[in-house]
Amino acid sequence: PLMRRVESLLNCSDLNLSEGADGEKGALEDNSAENTTRSDRWEHEELLAVLAVMRHGDRTPKNKMKLATQRTEFVRLHQHWATGPRKEVKLKAPKQLQEVLDLTYSMLGHEDDDGSPNLPRPSPAEASAGAAGASASGDGAVASSGTAATDASPGTPNIAVSTEPLDERTREALRLIRTVLDTGGSFDGIYRKVQLKPLAWKLEDGVEEVKEVLVVLKYGGILTPVGVRQAEELG
Repeated sequence: PLMRRVESLLNCSDLNLSEGADGEKGALEDNSAENTTRSDRWEHEELLAVLAVMRHGDRTPKNKMKLATQRTEFVRLHQHWATGPRKEVKLKAPKQLQEVLDLTYSMLGHEDDDGSPNLPRPSPAEASAGAAGASASGDGAVASSGTAATDASPGTPNIAVSTEPLDERTREALRLIRTVLDTGGSFDGIYRKVQLKPLAWKLEDGVEEVKEVLVVLKYGGILTPVGVRQAEELG
């Protein structure tokens, strides 16, 4: 009876080992099949986007100035750049901002009421190249008759300055535009732009024309020294 019991225990042990081996083999086969399924599933997938959460560095506040006006200078500036009388215009290229600056100087005249003279400003070519300096040709200067001189660069609108006196609100807006666009000596960066939005229209010989525009000056958002240090520290 003892021998039979030993043989029975040995048989049970062999049976358990065989079942364990079969179970491990089955588990390996299941894992292999699962990995193959995953590989097949991602085989034809493609990356559509990479999402990142970021925070910009410390910068100066963004500012905005609005001026609703019927001045012919800004109406004609809108007509020059807009694709239609009801289309909004965004002027942010160096050449465009230079034209706005030249027009502002012409409208303000040779001197403001406070006696501060208009300083020389870079020509459109110099502004496009990012260079600061005065224009040797007197580009955009005011003629003796009160009409802005014509810019020789192609595509520049020939806008005559009206003899109508400026009201105080328009004068203050023009001074701010001049100050903002004159800052830095060149139009590099993306922190300045001028928008012209049509507000009212009229019919001239059956053709719709803009009668009033909203001049929007947006500026600011320049990286501060603290922001530069933050960018350098964070790589």
